[in-house]
Amino acid sequence: MATLTTLTKDKYIPFLDTTQSMDYSDCEWAAIDLSTVFELAMNEETEEYDYICYAAPVTEVESNKPSMDQEIRTVEGNKVHDFIAKQFYDMPIGDQCKTPFLLCFGGEGKKAWRGTCTLTNKTLNTVDKKYTFTMEMGGDIEKGTYAIASGVPTFTPAKTAGQSIKEY
Repeated sequence: MATLTTLTKDKYIPFLDTTQSMDYSDCEWAAIDLSTVFELAMNEETEEYDYICYAAPVTEVESNKPSMDQEIRTVEGNKVHDFIAKQFYDMPIGDQCKTPFLLCFGGEGKKAWRGTCTLTNKTLNTVDKKYTFTMEMGGDIEKGTYAIASGVPTFTPAKTAGQSIKEY
């Protein structure tokens, strides 16, 4: 019988690159740590097909556009806080709103997604002592594995991790 393991919230770790190194060469990954939310939505984009062999239309998933609403507590000196506070203050547009992300999934396989997200819906709530924002993760998301040493993650793409995309 397989061993069952409950994966807790601390096993799923989202990171943002606070330097916005769009080619991933000089990323300074910072964990979104002082947050009380983690709800990743796949946002499937669907199409309806009314095949003649079925009485009713069929829904097909054409693509995914993951997003995650997130927050960071207003603790100056926290890397993610300082990054989001600067984003908020600077009022960026276009590509200035994009930054690499690394999403580390809990579990034995140490699976991860790496890609570029657009930061939207930035809000400052001083009463609740937090910034809220949305990570829009559309585009190309690379699958792979991760390791974390001294709080710093390392991403290995699936192609070089000795695994095929189908294993994910």
